[in-house]
Amino acid sequence: MTTLGAWLAEPRQVSVRDLTLLLAHGHDIPQSRQRSEPKLELSAELERQLNADVAALEAGRPLAYVLGAWEFYGLELALTPDTLIPRTDTEILAQLAIERAPENAHILDIGTGSGAIALAIAHHRPDCRLCAVDISAAALAIAERNAATLGLTERVRFVETSWCTGLDHSFDLIVSNPPYINAGDPLLSQLVDEPHMALASPEGGFAALHEIIASARSYLRPGGLLALEHGYDQSIGVRQLLRDFGYVNVGSQKDLAAIDRVSYGMRRA
Repeated sequence: MTTLGAWLAEPRQVSVRDLTLLLAHGHDIPQSRQRSEPKLELSAELERQLNADVAALEAGRPLAYVLGAWEFYGLELALTPDTLIPRTDTEILAQLAIERAPENAHILDIGTGSGAIALAIAHHRPDCRLCAVDISAAALAIAERNAATLGLTERVRFVETSWCTGLDHSFDLIVSNPPYINAGDPLLSQLVDEPHMALASPEGGFAALHEIIASARSYLRPGGLLALEHGYDQSIGVRQLLRDFGYVNVGSQKDLAAIDRVSYGMRRA
């Protein structure tokens, strides 16, 4: 049988970090055990599974999809290629909502995908009730699975719809991480495994942002807040759109790289 140390020593086009995470999160061999038990013998079946996973990584498949799960705001979420891989930058939006939602707030998450933002808010703000919408039935199925796993089903309602269409409720806070990459951006060629409908938007990446800003006013209660994630170079344009549609107290929140990542505005009271 092949030992763990021998398997790790084999030459590959995969980073040590990804191999470590693959073993720890995909095959229940924690990092401490990887370091302390190099002579651990791998079963033939485990070695076959590991080699298949490594082959997928070497072919360019993202680690999150190989694992079928990823962490967001301290929660482990199931993922498939029907959902975006949650990014650390998006935690800025979740944190803003957690901190600024009024007590017992009703919150809407537009384009929920795996449910990352909505479930993070629900987990940290048990007083709040959330509605999470997405146009993708496949994505909603994953979000509902995550809610059930985390015990949050009773606090988050999932609706299949486009943006706010057909909702029969008003909200104290609306959040969204919409598609905002310019449809012609070369970056998209590096994200071929993720759903492009959740990434790319026409009009220089502003079409979805514009539509949400325009429509959300009808679903916000007076004094309610709309907060949107956007691209590194879009904050000025997003803030101007918010002002153009009558939002007040407009501002932006920076990410860990000191780049404006989330912009927000309030419906007049």
